[in-house]
Amino acid sequence: MDELSLTLARWTTRRVMTATLVVLAIIGLAFVIVNFYSVFVVAFIAFVLSTAIRPLVQLLQRLKISPQLGVIIAYLLLLALLVGIVVLMAPLITEQITAITAKIPEYYHDARQFLISSRSSFIRNLALRLPLDAPISLSGVAPSETSQQQTDVAVSQLVTVVENAGISLFVLIATLLLGFYWTLDGDRVLRTLLQLVAAEKRENWRSLIAEIQAKMGAFIRGQLILDLSIGALSTAAYLLIGIDYAIVLGILAGLLETIPILGPVLGAVPPLLITLAQGDTTAFIWVIVATVVIQQIEGTFLVPKVMDRAVGVNAVLTLVAFAAFSATLGLAGGILAVPLAAIVQIIFTRLVFNQAETSTNVTRRDRFGVLHYESQQLLQSLQRHNRADETEDEANIVFDDQLEHVVVDLDGMLAAINSSEEVAA
Repeated sequence: MDELSLTLARWTTRRVMTATLVVLAIIGLAFVIVNFYSVFVVAFIAFVLSTAIRPLVQLLQRLKISPQLGVIIAYLLLLALLVGIVVLMAPLITEQITAITAKIPEYYHDARQFLISSRSSFIRNLALRLPLDAPISLSGVAPSETSQQQTDVAVSQLVTVVENAGISLFVLIATLLLGFYWTLDGDRVLRTLLQLVAAEKRENWRSLIAEIQAKMGAFIRGQLILDLSIGALSTAAYLLIGIDYAIVLGILAGLLETIPILGPVLGAVPPLLITLAQGDTTAFIWVIVATVVIQQIEGTFLVPKVMDRAVGVNAVLTLVAFAAFSATLGLAGGILAVPLAAIVQIIFTRLVFNQAETSTNVTRRDRFGVLHYESQQLLQSLQRHNRADETEDEANIVFDDQLEHVVVDLDGMLAAINSSEEVAA
């Protein structure tokens, strides 16, 4: 019996139906998310925030502090942290941003001249088609517009800024309030919902929810460590290279690290553009070298030890999730792709693969019955190990497959013996 036949033989009708229902449920959930995008993003961010502050609230509870006061203290600590960062970094960041803004026309002119001097005729022709001066300014007002046009644009932008600020403030308050109430009443709400589930399945659903919450907490901690590490390494590298505005560029690299897959590339673009505009070929090369070294450190040490161990999402699933959620939810979907993929992976694994693991039917209590039960437990353990194993060693893969085939054959023989003796009895 080949591997495909063995796999299909273990996919019972119930398991196929469960897998189909799970896939349909995920598709239906995706449809709801797309149509209620804002509500979903606010709810999910509130859930993530609640998961992040829950350990602190529980610690404060052990110190005889009420949950309500504990959540308020956690929010105040987060606010104090943000204010402290702003107070310490704002003057320097503002100074560097102002300097960057003032030099945008100069950088544009230098970059255009650099492209014009290229040996490639295609690049030269492309550069010659560019305007002589920067076509836009940071304020969005074109240099060629009249004062009346500039005034109209400025007023329009002011109205837009006020509207966006109002919406952002409302979303922030809604997120904080939802996170506050979920931290306080989330467990009670879950207990109420679990009462709707059959008693024998309640514990499985409870452990599923606990695993999702644990994954979200691990993701937040891991992402924070990654952002701080990449930001610190990038800032140190840019300072050593001697790039202008190194601190701002390092902080930007740390923030962009939040975006899966594309974040590291996007973080390297601003320093490369600045060195290119300055015509500093040496600094340009050193930025590339620093980016490669930092990404090697991230890929070799940080991601495996922080994110992979904590979240455990398959790399292919991460790529698919990033493409899907970015296309449907935009930037927020891209940032939340990893935790969303982790949730989907947990649910699918629990509801599909665990169906086979909980469907063992060993009724005999003699030596053959016990041996049959233990063979099924061994097979399930091997299958869980093979699903989680990401080794690329061909010899190990072949050995695992052969071992699983041996256990499958043993399980089949014991099942046949049990069936024949039950019929004879």
